[in-house]
Amino acid sequence: PTTPGDEAWSSAKSFYVPLVGQVIRPPRNFAPTVDGMWIRALHDGSRVALRLSWGDPSNSPNTTWTEWQTKVVATLAADGATLSPDAPLPDGIAVQFPTEIPDGSERPYFLMGESNDPVTLWTWDSRSGAAEASGRGMGQIDGLTGGDLAAEATWNEGHWEVVLTRTISSGAEGAIELAEGVAIPAAMFAWDGSSAESPDRGSVSSWIYLYLEEPSSSKVFIAPIIAVLLSGGLLLLLVRGAQQRFAAVEVQNS
Repeated sequence: PTTPGDEAWSSAKSFYVPLVGQVIRPPRNFAPTVDGMWIRALHDGSRVALRLSWGDPSNSPNTTWTEWQTKVVATLAADGATLSPDAPLPDGIAVQFPTEIPDGSERPYFLMGESNDPVTLWTWDSRSGAAEASGRGMGQIDGLTGGDLAAEATWNEGHWEVVLTRTISSGAEGAIELAEGVAIPAAMFAWDGSSAESPDRGSVSSWIYLYLEEPSSSKVFIAPIIAVLLSGGLLLLLVRGAQQRFAAVEVQNS
């Protein structure tokens, strides 16, 4: 599915991922707008789709919130924030992966990686849309070329729904190659533009795991069919045998 309203999503389980404010480094955020996200995931063996849903009272950039944003930025000045109130900021999210699926429990630094251990980022914002990027730490994000990450988004009554889709095997150099049947570390980021939030100053989850189930063997579906056919054939033989015996009895009686 490529849209949030696709009926296929009803077959996917929904998981809640809590998010907290980014308070490790300036500009910090002790009271983020987004404190949780609902996630569903599906794949068809070729492409994977993630549907992310979260609450946000405004569809940013929204000029009606400019006065509020100006006050927020002024309040943040003492915390080292460098956001400008002159241009309304967009809402956005990012899904973070290691650049390679780890064999053990080792994972990159959770705040968008480090210079010697980068991450793959699937990003979306309400102004620019989707982009695949490489992160070497907050503020050190470089776009990747050659990928096919796509997004469809809807905002309705204080609620965002965004679907990110990408081929399991990416064409972007340096991007993660996903795989079926293994646990893939992932983390989420979100920011509310109308509250002067940004990728550096938003909310973040802990590491979670994405697992792409392997397709079921065709034997699982063929075996019941064969069993039904065999049962039906046996029943037919029994019925025919009974009919022949009944017919023979009628002839003898007559």
